[in-house]
Amino acid sequence: MSGYKYQYVCPRCGTYLELKMRVTLKQRHCPQCREPITPQEIDRQLQKRREAASKLMGDLGQAIGKAGVIFGIVLAVAVGGLLVMVVFFCLCLGLASNQLPQTSPTHQR
Repeated sequence: MSGYKYQYVCPRCGTYLELKMRVTLKQRHCPQCREPITPQEIDRQLQKRREAASKLMGDLGQAIGKAGVIFGIVLAVAVGGLLVMVVFFCLCLGLASNQLPQTSPTHQR
């Protein structure tokens, strides 16, 4: 876990930092404004990011669900239109074949 970094934004000045460890033996400070960096603030920011990510995933799931419904409706309309065209084409062929002159088959003996 040595490569893991904790993201931290100083609540006072907004400086972005990446920390290797959550807790250290000596007290840390923001390099810009000298605000103390506490494990409680690191945990609070981490929880806030997790909640935002969870909300984003929920919103994304709802959007995908709505897109699926719209796609289903579009697909149903397209298939229905295709079936209407096939039936119309078959009816046209049937009417055209009824209008052809009837010829009697010739029998060979």
